[in-house]
Amino acid sequence: VILLTSCSPLQRAMTTAIGIVGDHVDITYDDRLKERSYGDWSGLNKSDVRTKIGDDAFFSARRGWDTSPPNGESLKDVSIRVAPFIDELPDSGNILVVSHGNTIRAISVLFGVNTEDNVKGRQMPVHYTWKEGRFISISSPVGTQFSQAVGVAMASAYKGLDEVCISWLGDGTSGQG
Repeated sequence: VILLTSCSPLQRAMTTAIGIVGDHVDITYDDRLKERSYGDWSGLNKSDVRTKIGDDAFFSARRGWDTSPPNGESLKDVSIRVAPFIDELPDSGNILVVSHGNTIRAISVLFGVNTEDNVKGRQMPVHYTWKEGRFISISSPVGTQFSQAVGVAMASAYKGLDEVCISWLGDGTSGQG
């Protein structure tokens, strides 16, 4: 039984949350879980921006910790935005949080799964592993992650463990919302 469901108010996350819990659980929509703002780059083609500003500036803002796109957010900014949300989560229970790739990358630093330097250059958060935190790496093809997450959740429930299972859908594949 899911105790709490929190979700980004962006359409692609809302669709995912509703698809997971249906009408069975109330969903709380929280602006702090929104995807990173790309500011002046929002809606532009990534290749065009990269060509215009060059690789160094592009990757510094896209994959760095401290650098933001013009009028946008850095990953550090996202971590500052989402930290109070994380601090407000219950200490135990089945909790579902539906968010976005860059927000999850920032959360991985807050949880100690990654460092500010290590998160640079990572495209997908699913490749992080943290044995002590029971954060396991799963497959890159997003469509196969649900069966893995369900398997881990079922095994955890069978063992009587109070754990969280996370899966990603659409990370980087949708420009909607």
